[in-house]
Amino acid sequence: MKQHVAAAFFVLTALLPVAGAQSGAPALSRARAHQGVISTEEDHGDLTAEIRFGRALAARILGQYKLSADDKTGGYVSRVGAGLVAMSGRPEIRFHFGVIESNEINAYACPGGYVFITKGALSLMSGEAQLAGVISHEIAHINRKHVVRALKIHGGGGSFASGIAAMIGGTSDSSRVILGSLMDRGMDLLFKDGLSIADEFDSDADAQENMVAAGYSPAEYRRYLQKISDAGPGKTTSILSKTHPPLAGRIERLKQREGRLGENARN
Repeated sequence: MKQHVAAAFFVLTALLPVAGAQSGAPALSRARAHQGVISTEEDHGDLTAEIRFGRALAARILGQYKLSADDKTGGYVSRVGAGLVAMSGRPEIRFHFGVIESNEINAYACPGGYVFITKGALSLMSGEAQLAGVISHEIAHINRKHVVRALKIHGGGGSFASGIAAMIGGTSDSSRVILGSLMDRGMDLLFKDGLSIADEFDSDADAQENMVAAGYSPAEYRRYLQKISDAGPGKTTSILSKTHPPLAGRIERLKQREGRLGENARN
């Protein structure tokens, strides 16, 4: 398992398409700027913990699923993601996008800006706007720190960040055990238990708004979810059905909001 995770870290560094703002400086996120919250050293510690945990969780995913070797498709997904991040991404982190070899129809967002879309999800899309809808939904999870808050990830005076560093460097068995347990919980959130219904609805709503801002019709996101619903339950939607609210309810909410989002929503 350690070899798989180490190899996955190499893939993240060398192959994963990158887009978005630079990470590192303790810049304010747009949400925090609106709230008037001032960035502090503690905020920077929390950001460091979020990014390092997200990178570790992304490596865990790539230890389980192979990153697609199709550079053309991966580059396209990354470019679409970059455009959306420019409109609504958190400026203090760098977003990364990748396509994973899975027939499941799904997408996953790890803290710190890591977004994965399955080949199964891409195969069902009929245009760029539908891809933009799915990516925007995942960006919203990261912007709202849904996984971070669900797992109560924070800097903790550097202890959490040190725990991740210990896992990577192999200097502390106890830190690696604690971090491994937390990553197990993170994987369960993404692949088994799911986030809260409210989190999923909020991300759907944010996705619509981001699509309008980027010039896409938000109706295409609803149409994509309708395609999944029309396909019916099956092996390729088993994770999606476990980790997300019923599609019918999501589709109805999306449809109700489209009329309030301007002319693009009626295209």
